[in-house]
Amino acid sequence: MTALPTAFGGGTMGGRPPVKVKEGDFTSSVYSLITEQKYEDVKLILQNQLDYFPDSRAALSLLAYCQYMLQEFSNSSVTYARLVKLYPDEKKYKIYYAQSLYKAGLYPEAIKATTGIESVEHTQRVCSLLRHLSCVSEQHLPFLLS
Repeated sequence: MTALPTAFGGGTMGGRPPVKVKEGDFTSSVYSLITEQKYEDVKLILQNQLDYFPDSRAALSLLAYCQYMLQEFSNSSVTYARLVKLYPDEKKYKIYYAQSLYKAGLYPEAIKATTGIESVEHTQRVCSLLRHLSCVSEQHLPFLLS
């Protein structure tokens, strides 16, 4: 067994013991941890991977998902923003980015991000997000303008 994420760097993960992953079972182990809702463990593994492979689409996507599931919406919006920049043609990242901004309470930014999404495939999801944003914006308009 290999201890990850310390397999590449040694040491411990913020005082926590490393997650044990069998050699050659990295992907299945990460997905198993996600299935078990061990998002913190997955985050640590993926953050280490990103130290070595900073533009890894798989690592960034799964990290953003885990951050979102942990309700770290500001962090997930930053990670999704990276994905949008690296993969601008991937519409789902733009939607997830806008949703993370919305959940983080960054309504003007979420509106801006959402209005830039043009995708027949995701029309219902975009419209739903825009409806939520318009309701929130109307409720918070005086606050947002001050």
